[in-house]
Amino acid sequence: MNGLSEQGALQLRVEDFGPIIEAQVDLRPLTVFVGPSNTGKSYLAILIYALHRLFGGDLALGRRNIYFGYPQRNTLKQVVSVVKDLREAAQSFADNEQLPDNLSIDLPASIAEAFRLRLDSRGDDLGREIGRCFGVDQAGALTRKGQKHGARIVLHRLTPNASKDITHKINLTAKGTELRTTVPAGMEIEVDIRETQRISTYFDLQSPERTEFLVRRAMEYLAGPTLSRLLRPLDIPAYYLPADRTGVMHAHSVVVSALIGNAPMAGLRPDSRTPMLSGVLADFLEQLIQIDHPRYPRRKRRRNLGAGIESEILRGSVRVEQSATINYPHFTYRPDGWERGLPLMNASSMVSELAPVVLYLRHSVVPGNVLIIEEPESHLHPAMQVEFTRQIAI
Repeated sequence: MNGLSEQGALQLRVEDFGPIIEAQVDLRPLTVFVGPSNTGKSYLAILIYALHRLFGGDLALGRRNIYFGYPQRNTLKQVVSVVKDLREAAQSFADNEQLPDNLSIDLPASIAEAFRLRLDSRGDDLGREIGRCFGVDQAGALTRKGQKHGARIVLHRLTPNASKDITHKINLTAKGTELRTTVPAGMEIEVDIRETQRISTYFDLQSPERTEFLVRRAMEYLAGPTLSRLLRPLDIPAYYLPADRTGVMHAHSVVVSALIGNAPMAGLRPDSRTPMLSGVLADFLEQLIQIDHPRYPRRKRRRNLGAGIESEILRGSVRVEQSATINYPHFTYRPDGWERGLPLMNASSMVSELAPVVLYLRHSVVPGNVLIIEEPESHLHPAMQVEFTRQIAI
């Protein structure tokens, strides 16, 4: 929470997006959307999720996604200069027993421009991801009815020094998605000093025939900290818990195999009669399958962030059991003092509504991630709404 506050609030402005004529909100560690129905709260929430999906999740921009080809002459010279500075800095810390974790360096304008151009080239990818999350073929279809210029989205990270602010402008039209990023002059990035020491050993700047190859390697190395600086805090993973979690939890084992492959951008056949899922629902169903059985298991068991909700609200525990025959999860609720649990569909609506929140906090979400909960008050008594808010804010 403190780390995000130090980075400054992320200001989101939208115009003519879905039902929204114009809106502006500052996104902070705990942000709550409150307002009448059909005013665009879900539109904003899904948009935020889509941005995190592209910039911080499975589609993340990173060094593996960046290829620069042969650098321009001015960029090449600037990179060589940066590498020299990094090598000197690494050598100066070589005998220092208290080695710092990070080193701040000024990124030359030509290098920052190269990254900006690569970032802006992902506009169509961003449009496809926004469309997928909303369950539409084209993101331009989300433009408010009657507006021909398209929907406008502006992301602006507010910092104490306005000259260091970074702005992303997104325009969604029927022709495609345009992304334009403003990079401040003299942008600083933080590099891992230990990684710098390792990378610097690859460079022999006295070998002209290898300079271009090594410069490209340097750009790949700089991609991580540079893009993190440009995209922060959108470069962290996000999870979305949709409304009507009770119904989805009860029905997911029946519908998942038929529908999840038919989510937009997931291989839908033109003649398929199976209804499509929006991307947020498809992601939710897929993540339920992987609960307690992740694709990439962690060596160390995570702290149970949902324990407070179980003890203070549910008065019991939500459990996951994997089917021995089809390796599919089965969810149960065991009230405190009971020897056996109930199938989740036989538990109260409050339990069913909060169960996915508990499961995500226990198995998926880690401190620093973004968790978006739609209609968090659903099926909760007013007193429990207050307690649930307190537990989420801890």
